[in-house]
Amino acid sequence: MKQEEVFEKQRKLVKAISLILVIAIILIDTKNIWFNNGFIIFSDLDFSGINDKRYIERIWGIFNPHFSSANFFNLSRLFFIIPFYVLNFLLSFFYNQAMLKLIILFCLLMSGVGMFLLCEYLLIKTLKGFPDYVHYFGLIIPAVYYALNPWVIFRIQHIFLLSGYSVFPLIIMEFLKLFEIKIFNFQKEVEEYQQRRRIQRKHITINEKIALNDFFKIVLYSMIGSAAIHYFFFYIIFLTILFMGIILRIWKLNGYSKAVLLFYLRKYFIMIILMIVGNLYWFLTYSIALLFVNIEPQNVNVVDTLQLFSRNSSVQNVLYLISYWLPFFNLEIFLDKMFWFAGGVFLLIIAYIIFYRFGWHFYVRLFTIVTSLVILLSLGTNVDPFADVYVKVVTDVPVIGHLFRDPNKLVGVLACFLAIILGFGIDRIVFFLLNAGFGRKFAVAFVIVMLVCFYFYQRPVKIFYIDNYYKGVPIPKEYKEISKYYTKDGKILWIPTMDNMVLSNGISAYSWNVNKEMPGSMKAVGDFHVYASSKNTIFQHENNVGTISYFYSYLQNILDKGGTDKIGRLLELTGFNQVAYHRDVQNQEERQKFNLFILEKQKEVKLRKKLGFIYLYDVKKNSDNAKVDIYNTKGLNHFVQLFDFENILGSKGYNMIWSQGKREKFDLNKVNLVVGDNKFDIFQQIVPEKYIISLFDKINTGNPYIGWAKSMCKESDWFWIHKVNNLNRLPWDYDYSKGFIFTYTPYTVGLPPYKLNKNVGEIILNSNDIIKTDFFEIDKEETNFKLEITKDVMGNSILAAEVAPKKFIGNVFWKIARSKLMSIKPGFISLRAVVSGVNAGKVHFKLKFFNENMNELGVVYGSVPGEVAEFNKALINTNAVVPPATKYMRVELWLLEDQKTPVYFWIHDFELRFFSSISSNELRIKVPSYIKGKYHLYVRALVNENGGKVKINDTKISLKGDENQFKWLYVGKYTKDTIVIKPEEGFVLLNLLCALPDWLYKKIQSMDLKSKQAMVLFSNEFTLREGFKVKGLENYYVHPNFVDNLVDVIGSGIYTKKIDILRNDSYKLYFVGNITSKVAIALKDKDNKVVKFGYLKFFKSINNNFDGIRFYVSNKPYSYFLSIEKEKNPKWSSQLYYIDLGFLKKGQYTLEIKFENGIQSLTEPEDIHVLHPEEVKVNLKVDDTLYILISNILQESVTTQKKGNKIFSSKYSDIYSDKVKYWLIYGTKQIKSKKNELYYVDFDIETKGMAEVSAKILFMDKNKVLYDSQFIDISSNKGQSIFSPRRDGFVQIVFFVRSNGKEDGMFELKQIKLMDISKMNKFSSVVILPSNIQKGSKLNILNEAYNPLWENNAEKPKQVNIFLNGFYTHSTKYIFGPKIQIAYMFGLLVSIIYIAMNLWALLRRKK
Repeated sequence: MKQEEVFEKQRKLVKAISLILVIAIILIDTKNIWFNNGFIIFSDLDFSGINDKRYIERIWGIFNPHFSSANFFNLSRLFFIIPFYVLNFLLSFFYNQAMLKLIILFCLLMSGVGMFLLCEYLLIKTLKGFPDYVHYFGLIIPAVYYALNPWVIFRIQHIFLLSGYSVFPLIIMEFLKLFEIKIFNFQKEVEEYQQRRRIQRKHITINEKIALNDFFKIVLYSMIGSAAIHYFFFYIIFLTILFMGIILRIWKLNGYSKAVLLFYLRKYFIMIILMIVGNLYWFLTYSIALLFVNIEPQNVNVVDTLQLFSRNSSVQNVLYLISYWLPFFNLEIFLDKMFWFAGGVFLLIIAYIIFYRFGWHFYVRLFTIVTSLVILLSLGTNVDPFADVYVKVVTDVPVIGHLFRDPNKLVGVLACFLAIILGFGIDRIVFFLLNAGFGRKFAVAFVIVMLVCFYFYQRPVKIFYIDNYYKGVPIPKEYKEISKYYTKDGKILWIPTMDNMVLSNGISAYSWNVNKEMPGSMKAVGDFHVYASSKNTIFQHENNVGTISYFYSYLQNILDKGGTDKIGRLLELTGFNQVAYHRDVQNQEERQKFNLFILEKQKEVKLRKKLGFIYLYDVKKNSDNAKVDIYNTKGLNHFVQLFDFENILGSKGYNMIWSQGKREKFDLNKVNLVVGDNKFDIFQQIVPEKYIISLFDKINTGNPYIGWAKSMCKESDWFWIHKVNNLNRLPWDYDYSKGFIFTYTPYTVGLPPYKLNKNVGEIILNSNDIIKTDFFEIDKEETNFKLEITKDVMGNSILAAEVAPKKFIGNVFWKIARSKLMSIKPGFISLRAVVSGVNAGKVHFKLKFFNENMNELGVVYGSVPGEVAEFNKALINTNAVVPPATKYMRVELWLLEDQKTPVYFWIHDFELRFFSSISSNELRIKVPSYIKGKYHLYVRALVNENGGKVKINDTKISLKGDENQFKWLYVGKYTKDTIVIKPEEGFVLLNLLCALPDWLYKKIQSMDLKSKQAMVLFSNEFTLREGFKVKGLENYYVHPNFVDNLVDVIGSGIYTKKIDILRNDSYKLYFVGNITSKVAIALKDKDNKVVKFGYLKFFKSINNNFDGIRFYVSNKPYSYFLSIEKEKNPKWSSQLYYIDLGFLKKGQYTLEIKFENGIQSLTEPEDIHVLHPEEVKVNLKVDDTLYILISNILQESVTTQKKGNKIFSSKYSDIYSDKVKYWLIYGTKQIKSKKNELYYVDFDIETKGMAEVSAKILFMDKNKVLYDSQFIDISSNKGQSIFSPRRDGFVQIVFFVRSNGKEDGMFELKQIKLMDISKMNKFSSVVILPSNIQKGSKLNILNEAYNPLWENNAEKPKQVNIFLNGFYTHSTKYIFGPKIQIAYMFGLLVSIIYIAMNLWALLRRKK
């Protein structure tokens, strides 16, 4: 007996020591997190440490006044956060960011202790007690493994996810206690059944009672873990799976007794019900809210996004717990051999115990089966049989489907089960060492070796995360002190948001948030400046409407380019009375300096306080009773243009109902002014939602090159689409919050994207092909670009490319290696390449497709994700549909030379696969059954300058036009029950379909507008019927005194635009621009009869703070792309002209704007000639001097003859040296030029017998001495450029031509225009206003983010002022979701009562 007591004391002591060691290891390992008085600012961690007293507002209640957002997805954190919130008040005086650090410590310690206790329970239950106390030391390993594995370290940045992770072992332990495997004693009942037959077998009962307080611990743990809402559902799912395995075991052991089965089923359902009861405070609220509003985050869940989240989820990475899709460091480079070896040791132990015990140990078998299932699920889209199910769940299951879109979150569950099996394995080895006579010292030594293995396993991740990303830094005192200067009421807007300051590496960071140990690293961050602010704001939160983030992007666009001095008006409109700008974004110094320049130029925004890098401004407020309510059907630019017309309208500001922001019925009679020029655009708001078909909901793919893709205007994809399609005039239209679909191809592949990179089709090109010396060819004239075959460290042959630094000052060029032409037919191709690079951030592949006549049909790009400059064995994946009529293709390698540093690039592996099975990329949509008979079909599409063609049913629609905006296009009248959409050519982007029943169509056609109508039309909405305008001005110079810098420069021509006048009224037309010739305005009716004609008259100058300023687009490396210059020419000032249109009857009109007597070109095609030696005085400091001298010499041996606009030249041998090409130079006449004036050149050429042609502008001083030159890009024999001389003097357009050495040459200058832009007309916009607009707003604005749950005396809000709430009830009795508030309080009360009752029962039991 004494020996047992001694052993029990030893057991308790060693258990305590082991637990202390677990805690100590965790504390020591993470000391840089908690033993540090700095602030952890990284990723999604939203604890400021300054303003944490307001943190509870994001969790308590269903509305967060700090961010003006709903709290639905944060409610479940309440019970978890309260203890830390209280402790924060006690510790925050001397311990910075106490709440976050305590939460991190709690999660890590609870994980370790919980896993220790779970393994102890399982092993003691299995072994009926430990034979030796040394076994407790073995429990340290699974505990530390679970608490500090790489997945945990990665996910500290999503700290609430770890709250659910940390209590999972305790939940499993309590579950196993509740569902203990045992055999019931039914002997008495069975004997009665067999002998006396007094009871039926089905009535045999179990005497054991189900005590509700036995479930308290598991419910309490679930309430803590539900702070990560994912984990609540994980608990339900995986406890159910465990239950199924356990109940089958128990049922079998008890002779398949129905009584046992029913008993455990009752117990299981009671457990689930009580878990819901305990979590009712958020579960009920969540469920009730679904009846009134969509509370799901508006993420774009496409298959391609799921593939992105699965990109690191290989079997190896999943097993090593490193499959997080965004690790913020290169796994291949920094995970050393010791990591793989040490991690492999743990996996070997796990494999050992599975093979050793699987057959006869139930728990090993159970957890192995569950672990296998979790591994398969954690692979995401990487395992075909499960990938389809996974995609289906995420994209199709409502409410909770999106919770599972990141398969790496399941790796946390996997870590738990792996740790359990590891515990069995470690214990088995300890048992072996003790039984084999090695003794306790060897057993303890084995545990120490395992800890050393864990050190090497965790080390790479620890270095980057615990010792860097999670290591606190001092925060600038400005963030603490700025609150002294806040006004007490109103809301503050903090700019810029970090989402809008992302660099090419995908990261935005604060310049002060850097650790000394890694000074060059960047810490990705959220909006710390908002979290730290004590004043209320309206935040671009995931539970807020998308127009908020869209507004933030629009505002940043203005700060980045100028385009209005009315930001103050915008801020007042959206409910802000202060704006704070923080100039502390890493590597964005020049951009932020420029932003502040734009802010300083704003009217009605006054600097209140400059505190270090923080600039705090007050926003002027105007009288509400002088405002005008506007119903705006156009984009944000159109609305901003109206700010210049406040005096004409007699208003002091506006309220805006933006039809594009949200589709909802609105009484147009209640507004003062309706802005719109299209009848259907204005009256579409009366169309019931059931007749609108959302195309966004019809697809779940995201790659427009292999089919349809979908996105939303609030997403960065919208801006990327404009960038890749060269749409320089971004339409600040919106998608009604419905999203859109887009594509580039008429064909698609019948496979989901995640299957396309899995060895589909035949290999048509591989690494062996590209390492042949003649596969890639480069121009022989290239002197600083070379390709060679070399060996990698493994001895494999690889292709190496090198671009030496440019030797001469001047433009840098792309270096291109082109493959041989390859025959190919229409189908699908997939490129996969493994590459490395140094200073190679711009390197990419191009796949080009040609028809039989070698006309280019399409181009597909493939590059390293993120545009990082250095990468090691990075993967390039790109897929594309080969266009129809393709006969040939070519692979091209593009490298951009550098002026200072060599560019190195290696191709380790290369594979191009071809898959012939493609089908039509048509989208078939069922017409809702309630639309009977005839209906009229409209489509809302993006019409743009690079638009393609689409066929809808039998109607072909061209989307090409200068407008660059969404337009409702009439398709036709149909009775079909299916709508077929088939892209035919180019870029197609569609927003919505509208299937109007015939009766509703006729009703809209006959409707009149009772309210006053106005129009705002920018120059790019017109069609230029005759004449020409300067193209691409915004690529050279930006004039911020015009709204969004939108201005056309035109010599002569006629602009036309169809408009709908919907109300009989008197109208005036205002023209914004600067005209240098007579401009006639004509209005024609449907019969093309002129009903109004006249000339524009000067009205007044628009008082704009940006007059006299222009921005030069420099694209200078390492600097902001715009530089500020003075614009001294008054012809660029913003002027207002007008014409009285008089009384107009409602109807459709054609508006024509004719610019008469345009200026002539300064040179003509006939001026072309061979550049004479004395024509340009050379300057040895200018690159072109050498070429001019060579040209002068070359003329002596080459015969040239000029005929009109043509020059004929004799062939000459391809003389070439390693440094210089030999050119002939042809020039126009020299033109006098003025310093800083803008000039435009546009030309067409035709050549024959030439190896190469290029063009330049030569700049000469007054003495005709060359001082500079500028390239003109030539594409398809066309060239254009805008330039501004730096000195007074002369300019000359010259053409460098080089003979091919085989035939005589011919050069023809078919046309050329060279013009002084300042002397041309400038056209920005046209505004048509009615007479006598009634003043005074009827709207009552609630300055909170729009949410349909708001009520004011039972009135539901309208979405107004982009994202605010508008009521017509003039009271202040605003209530947010009263029914949901009741549900929340009821659920909270039930949860509290449940906890109180169980605590009271526990106290009674102890007494």
